[in-house]
Amino acid sequence: MAMTDAMDETDYSAVDFNQLEDSVNNFDSYDASMRRHPPWLTEGHFVYHLLRDGDGKLGFVKDGQGEPICSPRKLQDLCQYEMVSQSRRLESLKLNSLPSDLYPCLMTEAILQKQLKSIAYLISTWPFPLLHIQSLIPDEELVCNDYLTLALENGEGMSLMDSFALGLLSLKPHSRLKCVNFTGFRHDRRLCRELMRLPIVWMRPGDRQSGYLHSLLRKTLAISKDKVQRYLNRISCIYSNIDLLVRHGHMFGPVTIALDCKLTIDDVPIGLALQGHSPFRYVCQRAWLEVLPDVCLPVSLINKVLEPRYLTHIEIEDSEVCSDPCRWECLLEGLSQLSELQCLSLPNSIHVTLLPTALSQLCAVFKSLSNLRKLNLASCTLKDSLDSLLSYLTCSLTYLNLRDCRLTPSDIRSLLVWSKLSSLRELNLSRNNLSSLSPLIANMLVRMELITCFSVSFCSLTLEGIRHIVRHCMDCSYLKVLCVQSFIPPPSYEVRGILEDCANISTLQKCVLLPEAYAFPGTHISQRADNHSRTVILCSQYLDQLGRSDIELE
Repeated sequence: MAMTDAMDETDYSAVDFNQLEDSVNNFDSYDASMRRHPPWLTEGHFVYHLLRDGDGKLGFVKDGQGEPICSPRKLQDLCQYEMVSQSRRLESLKLNSLPSDLYPCLMTEAILQKQLKSIAYLISTWPFPLLHIQSLIPDEELVCNDYLTLALENGEGMSLMDSFALGLLSLKPHSRLKCVNFTGFRHDRRLCRELMRLPIVWMRPGDRQSGYLHSLLRKTLAISKDKVQRYLNRISCIYSNIDLLVRHGHMFGPVTIALDCKLTIDDVPIGLALQGHSPFRYVCQRAWLEVLPDVCLPVSLINKVLEPRYLTHIEIEDSEVCSDPCRWECLLEGLSQLSELQCLSLPNSIHVTLLPTALSQLCAVFKSLSNLRKLNLASCTLKDSLDSLLSYLTCSLTYLNLRDCRLTPSDIRSLLVWSKLSSLRELNLSRNNLSSLSPLIANMLVRMELITCFSVSFCSLTLEGIRHIVRHCMDCSYLKVLCVQSFIPPPSYEVRGILEDCANISTLQKCVLLPEAYAFPGTHISQRADNHSRTVILCSQYLDQLGRSDIELE
């Protein structure tokens, strides 16, 4: 995907879109971790030296006899290995009297060796106020999306997250731990779910009664007693092996847990609603909300379960919100309370065909969002209504996504004369019918002095119109990504002409020109995929001839 995600932070000046996986924007990508992997592998008492071949695959450096070259680990590392390999040895030491800088080293070694009991004990006695999980992961580990929640081979069905949870649930009186940072694993949905189960696992078994829990939850959530019982049944089944190891109900803390909050799983709002009845408190910068069938957390009550001053990015997807007056009022009320928002993402939610006054009412909320910098309205219906949005949108946006919004010529004209157009770094107009509007789009490019990512893919533009737009992109001093896909593959001579124009955009890093493989001719998908791959290769070769091998085709 060439364009960026609204919920990510992108440094448009520094990011290299040809190597996006290596950037800080995608730290928790598995592909990125493969590229970041350092040239060694720790196993037992040895460090094996690695290399990466031309295809990016890791392999051992071998000697003349074909044996992998390795070297012994440092004495300090071996001592740490001996300490964490037997949890009883750790427990016999007075760790609170040891040098505090030894703790992170021991934790990293315990994670590397997958010593779950040692991990739990180190967390339960942690001597610092802050514990940042990602910073403790060994450099040589391959961090896949579910790294923390994947059951370990020798862990008897337990994961690293289970050991973290046991440590938090068994916090010792002399521990100074106040905050645990689990951010940076946003693609691991299970991680968010398991963190939100801490309050219910901490509770005394006698308090885990559906009637009692329902009386607590219904103050915040719309949830049935039957749903609460099903939730309890699930918890008792999943945590049967851990429950016996937990000191239920013992008081400590409070301990704040920072995470990327996925309110797209029913366990998450339940955990948020129960946090006040446990030692755990949750904060987040980024939250994703969807409508859940059995558990409803009104947007107006978000500030009751998450501290608004920390929440800077929120995505709410509710395709029926404009047809339900109650949910619409809750949305407006909830957003007005999030004064620190920098990114508001409402994909497939705002539809003027269902509620003609939706944009004007939403604009009233924007007055309280003085820090807003990103707005995502992808797949919303904004037909002939963009003027009312832009006239009230006085903040300087860097990101605006209007993909598939049924925009009309009057909407594009409103965008062209918008006073804040010049501040945009990214604009997505793809999948709107702009067939006769290439001159307006070209004039728009003149006004967007800082534009870095620009998309008019699948907009029914003529090939002449596409070339007219691409030529105006030559004057964009910061343009790195240009998306101009058509529904069917252009003729080869037209493709060559567009590539020649792209080659004259000195800052361009990525060009998304060709449609997906299914749009190419062929009797079956494999033949179409071959035709697509062959065309990509020919285009890349032509860019090489033009001296622009640095431009990536997608």
